[in-house]
Amino acid sequence: MFTVTWVTIVADDKGWGTAIYCKILVILSMALCWTQALMLPLDVANSQLAVDSQINMAVFWQITYYVTLGMLTILLPYAIFFYETDPEKSYCRRFVTAFLYLLATLVISCALLFASWSFLKFVDLPVYLIQSQATDITDDAQGDISITQTVIHSIMLGS
Repeated sequence: MFTVTWVTIVADDKGWGTAIYCKILVILSMALCWTQALMLPLDVANSQLAVDSQINMAVFWQITYYVTLGMLTILLPYAIFFYETDPEKSYCRRFVTAFLYLLATLVISCALLFASWSFLKFVDLPVYLIQSQATDITDDAQGDISITQTVIHSIMLGS
């Protein structure tokens, strides 16, 4: 998988992909995608093991999601902001500019997420209870005929 990714990146070596840190971020991003896709069969196979040496998949999933969160919120935006800075300025100036853009983006994103969490965390979803009775008629050897079963369904309807 690494070889396929590297060949794909080297074959299209224009623009954003010319810097080595961009290539490293692309490879890490693709590895995270593969990790998440391949963890599902690993989780299923691990849950079917009868031995005590199972992998703690809850911790594995949390690590994968936290690394993905870090890539999506810090590393990739910083790389994009750094790439978009003026290459004629000093490296330190480019570093600080990209960091300030990243900081502004994180503050705005966190403010929007907090506001949506504060005001949109509850939903009024109506639930209707429907009861129906079905009669199963059977005839046994003594001639007793009825068995009644009550079936209860709950239906959630969104407005």
